[in-house]
Amino acid sequence: MRLRFILCLVFGLVGCQAQPQPLTPHYLMTHPTLLKSKAAECEQQGEENSNPDCPMITKTLDAFFALLLDQQREPEAFGKRILAAQQTYGRALAQVALTEQALSLKKASGADAKAEALAYQNALTAADEAKAKVDVMLVVVGESSPE
Repeated sequence: MRLRFILCLVFGLVGCQAQPQPLTPHYLMTHPTLLKSKAAECEQQGEENSNPDCPMITKTLDAFFALLLDQQREPEAFGKRILAAQQTYGRALAQVALTEQALSLKKASGADAKAEALAYQNALTAADEAKAKVDVMLVVVGESSPE
């Protein structure tokens, strides 16, 4: 009995280990400290750089600083862009709910729901993209705050 408990505990802990987050532009833009440190690593390696992520990291850093510059130059306009992005996200979430409902109704009726399933997946993708845009813009505002 004890052995079974110990095995369950060990396997449970092993199964819960956090997997490393892949370096994507969105992840880096929402983690600016990591982005800056990765960019510094790439810069230190110089010409003999063997890291295949460095071009993406450099491009992401440039995009992040461009957004930061936009926010610092015209904070009110940037705020309006955030509000517009949040509204787009809200509309995308509403579309997800509508397409999910249509998909459920189609499945319940036993009819072919391929078109509804595709519409639902497209709505989810649009919502994810809209949320990612809002997340990045809010991080930019946080980075430029005086605290």
